[in-house]
Amino acid sequence: MLSPMLPSLLNAALPARMLALSTPASVRGWAVGQLLNATVMKVDSVAGTATLQIGERRVQAQVSGPMIPGQRLELRVLETGERTLMERVAGPQDDAARVQQQALRERLPQAVPMRDLLPALARATRDLDTAATPAASTRTAAAARAILNALPAFKDLAQPEALRRAMLTSGLFLESNLARATDADLRQLLPRDLKAALLRLVQAVSPGTSPPATGPASDATTSRQAEIAMRTAPLRIEPRPVALPPPAPEDGPPHPGIAERARGGIAAIEVNQLRALGETNQGSAIWTIDLPVRDPSGELRYLGLDAREESVRRDGGMQRQWSMTVRMDIEPLGPMYARVTLIEDSVHTVIWSERPATAELARHHADWLCTQMRQAGLNPSEVQCLQGEPVPRAAAASAPLVDTLA
Repeated sequence: MLSPMLPSLLNAALPARMLALSTPASVRGWAVGQLLNATVMKVDSVAGTATLQIGERRVQAQVSGPMIPGQRLELRVLETGERTLMERVAGPQDDAARVQQQALRERLPQAVPMRDLLPALARATRDLDTAATPAASTRTAAAARAILNALPAFKDLAQPEALRRAMLTSGLFLESNLARATDADLRQLLPRDLKAALLRLVQAVSPGTSPPATGPASDATTSRQAEIAMRTAPLRIEPRPVALPPPAPEDGPPHPGIAERARGGIAAIEVNQLRALGETNQGSAIWTIDLPVRDPSGELRYLGLDAREESVRRDGGMQRQWSMTVRMDIEPLGPMYARVTLIEDSVHTVIWSERPATAELARHHADWLCTQMRQAGLNPSEVQCLQGEPVPRAAAASAPLVDTLA
């Protein structure tokens, strides 16, 4: 029985997976042991409370653990009386969440941002071109150079189809493409996919691997070999060692750190994949994409794309809302942010520029942007051009990346 626990629970933090309701008369019909389905409507992470929809009733609850609006829960009534005490029933989603949390704990320490990885690959490629071990260095340099050559040009992303393809080949959707894309699509996507290219680089650098086959038979097996390697590679990623690996054998690549950096880049992509998976399991969807591009001068630049699908309250009801936030730092404009929000056919756009001259330039072109949206069949409700940077989204809008108590 939990009755002896109730006095302490009234004045202390709830144990994990427990909820306590301030019981109005309308919920006193619930019985101990009863199972209820609930939907999270609103969360106040500071106060540790949530508004739950249980059948036709909307109740306030003190909660433990992360929750987000739209999340569905199964609850078991443990105690009734002055307060109703309930527990969350573990289900398949909870098992998947535990696996996801463990994977995040493993990959976060390994992750190497693209802005650190790609310049290192460019330097290593230059060194490998003059290395003293031609057979190994040629294979490694070719795999590294393929990654750099596949990066999209910034100017091309002004075309919707080019932007869509760049997102599809960012590495975030590799496994989804392998499972669902046609053979024709895979022939287009796989050679340019960033995660696939990093996996090929790891294979080329790792000791004991043989060079890829060439000739007529190689094209027939390349896609299948890549698929097998990509499906199994995440399971082979090991924690990054504190010290550098021992020197490579004489017939190995002259840059033994390349494989470690490439695995770090794969881990960074997988952190974003796991985050997207976790948000999908919680009832919303967030895709975070780090997209390296080449600016007009040929220099590497980095776009950050944050796409969200979530439920919002509007006009007395809940509606699905899409938004995309783009972060960029391209000369001569400097740091800029743009957020486009779509509700039904209404589009709201906000552009932030850290430099005053760029903010003024954006305001000068706001009417042109509205015209382009109308020609595309959209309804631009507003275009704001501000100086500065966007205020971070509320912490309660999404679940934490890693639950250290899980």
